[in-house]
Amino acid sequence: MKRPLALIRDVHAATDRHTEQLVREVTALGAAPPPCRAGCAWCCSEPVYAVRDEARLIAVVIRRMPPERQAEIRAAVRGWVERFATSALASEVAPDVVAYRRLRLPCPLLTADQRCSVYADRPSGCRLHLAASDPDACEDLARRGGQQFLRRQRPCVDLVMPLLERGAVETDHLALLLHRELFGEGPQSAAHFVADLADSPAGRNGGASGPPGGGIGPHPARAAGVAPARVAG
Repeated sequence: MKRPLALIRDVHAATDRHTEQLVREVTALGAAPPPCRAGCAWCCSEPVYAVRDEARLIAVVIRRMPPERQAEIRAAVRGWVERFATSALASEVAPDVVAYRRLRLPCPLLTADQRCSVYADRPSGCRLHLAASDPDACEDLARRGGQQFLRRQRPCVDLVMPLLERGAVETDHLALLLHRELFGEGPQSAAHFVADLADSPAGRNGGASGPPGGGIGPHPARAAGVAPARVAG
């Protein structure tokens, strides 16, 4: 059996193949390619969900960085957790994207020039999150609710099935999981969820793709069969 971090990288590679195929399909139908680009990080100021092993992989990557950068990220993670844990959104299973954006809590892994510090090892949720229309709708909170994203009508759980087959999969906000990996402890949010192939709805019926409040990644709402996926374009 593969080690967990090697398995996560396999899942990430499968996720990349999935998104590349999806982009080919929608562009073949005449839709414009996703406008997402380096330096455009509005989605990184929205809820980012991950599985625990993804946070473990990112923690390994952080520990290989220069000491100064490690210290910056650790401070950013602590600051994120302190502010989020004391907000009303920490008690919501699926925080609304617009309400979350108003907290001004960007991902603690963002650099000063709005790039991801761990891009090669970013979570699957980030890899799957592709805008399908005007990128200005990502920036403008008044238009954010109408933004379209690429979705495929297939269970998102297909991509994490290797993890479920290995055992229970823990999910939460990425920064909360990362805090526990870097510091050995930390709070959980109402979004915290442990999925098990044997007895969870995700294990039985494959779940769905997309948290009802918006955001990025394997939110527990997926396991409840909420917010069916679709292809926008």
